[in-house]
Amino acid sequence: MRATGRAIKPFPLVSLLAALALFVASASPRIAAQADHDPRAAFEAVLPRLNARASWGESYVLSEVTFDATWAFAIAEPIPASGFGGFTPHIAIPLIGIHEASGWLIVIPSPANAAEFNALLHNLPASLADEATRAYFEQPLQHVSHGPARVNNFTGHKLPWAKGLPAWAFSKDVTGHINQVDFDIQGLAAAGDVRASKPGTVVFVKESSNSGACGNFSTVWKQANMVVVQHGPSEYSWYVHLAYDSVPVNVGDVVSYGTKLGVEGDTGFACGKHVHFMVSSEPATWTNPADPNAAPWPKTTSLAPVDFIEVPWNGIQNGQTYISQNDDTPSPPPPCPAPELQTPAHGFIATNQLISFAWSAMNNCAHDGYVLRLKTVPDMTSGGTLIAEANTIAPSGALTIGTTWNYRDLYWSARANGAGAAWATARRLRIEPTITGTYTLYSGPNFAGDVFTASQTITDLQTTGLNDLARSLKLDPGVGVVVCSEVNLHGECGRATGPVQFGNLSDLAQGLAGGASSIRACGGACPPGPITPTLTAPITGQVVLSGTAVVLRWEGTEGATYRGELWGGVLTDTIAFGWITDTHWLIGNLPASEAPYTWRVRASNGFGDSAWAQESFVVVPSQAVYLPIAQR
Repeated sequence: MRATGRAIKPFPLVSLLAALALFVASASPRIAAQADHDPRAAFEAVLPRLNARASWGESYVLSEVTFDATWAFAIAEPIPASGFGGFTPHIAIPLIGIHEASGWLIVIPSPANAAEFNALLHNLPASLADEATRAYFEQPLQHVSHGPARVNNFTGHKLPWAKGLPAWAFSKDVTGHINQVDFDIQGLAAAGDVRASKPGTVVFVKESSNSGACGNFSTVWKQANMVVVQHGPSEYSWYVHLAYDSVPVNVGDVVSYGTKLGVEGDTGFACGKHVHFMVSSEPATWTNPADPNAAPWPKTTSLAPVDFIEVPWNGIQNGQTYISQNDDTPSPPPPCPAPELQTPAHGFIATNQLISFAWSAMNNCAHDGYVLRLKTVPDMTSGGTLIAEANTIAPSGALTIGTTWNYRDLYWSARANGAGAAWATARRLRIEPTITGTYTLYSGPNFAGDVFTASQTITDLQTTGLNDLARSLKLDPGVGVVVCSEVNLHGECGRATGPVQFGNLSDLAQGLAGGASSIRACGGACPPGPITPTLTAPITGQVVLSGTAVVLRWEGTEGATYRGELWGGVLTDTIAFGWITDTHWLIGNLPASEAPYTWRVRASNGFGDSAWAQESFVVVPSQAVYLPIAQR
């Protein structure tokens, strides 16, 4: 064979071969180069390795070998074991050769080197393997796994033959046939009708071939007749090896459960009449259906298992028969999956109370419009507070949200309005109205002294030079503030909404004049501070045994953080904790004491602190103390 010209895509072949080194060292021998660089001897040398791993007693022979100056491609075809009854999983194995100075390096596919083998496969010149051949031989990245675009098995399919009839399953999930299965309808190689497994639209029909064989793979595999039906944006069912001129449907036809698509046959690479069935998440490059020697094929990585209504994928066993329930009686539609949320994006900050939402439309499932929901937590089914909800016909809607929820993390999602429909993963948003005015702090009373004017939140007034110095305040229309005695909006806080002015800042909250350390700015009125926590355990009057781990517990407000203190008993110093988001704090073991222990907790929400909540409890010895008689 004369070496052919080639145009290789830019590809780090040296790096790829290094990555393959662990896999090819034991399974891919280097054969001394012959004068004409013919790789056949190298390919022949690996056949015993294929025979050794064969699980059905078959042996392998080489089909056509093609090569150029650098690359070689061959197909190893199995020969069924003598006396084997029934169908052998007749799966051809691709082999790739790379010419090196010392000879040909032969690479055999395996689950361990699937990604590297696919990279080599797609780097082969088109003169050695065209697009359809490369797609056919692409290796699954994980055995019996779904394609990268899938998160679940395909559902809603019925077995692809007439209701009440049996068929024998074989070649399911065998090497080179992952997420694919063959069915012999009624057994004994009878020519049974092939039926649509699920409603959809026919997108490809080929019935022009009248040829097939149980060998010579590279020549005959594209002679397979087939029908492809699209069921949704990312779902295509394939029915392969159909008999010549047996297809009653055309491209564009809408089919239902049980619609006849053709008759099972042995066109293409087949060892008897059967139908090859698979479902992909992507289409293929469609070929000319009038050409009996051309056929499309999906990428192996786009194939996924199919949970039939009669039997799930993991329940199908090779060599077993299954009875179809496939007719034109509609089955209950599957629950709608989660839609894809579109707008607003995760983390969106709105500036007004009316927010519009949009998500993807749901097809091929039963529903009566959609449900749009807004909550204080991302779980749409439990917990948190339901803020607003709307039922819509279109995959969009709008909600008007009360000002109470401004400046808080909120979560929205949508689902189809149908039984079992799934919620989309929630997205976070906040409403922060635009600040249209300014506030002005003065270092002296009655608006005298140094001046600082701004419209933003400042968590430490030390940066302005007015920490613990501000004594008066003016607010313009369009701005609200929370002024606090400690940094980060803690301590004693006061709030106001412009237009208003305070000649003495302590009129806003006691002690703020000459004691303000942080200020929060809002567009309009700022939200209120948090509710005072409710302490639940241990509470006043409760007795705790020494040696028992003490856990302080309280109930609070969604989105708040907490700070607490413990003192008394035998403690010489106050124990402080926070700020934390949990509503409990593990103190551990406390010594027994006649004096009570006292604890308190306050909450913060970024707009000030709550009042302190306080309780006391007593710790007593866990063992009784017996005094001598003389001391009684």
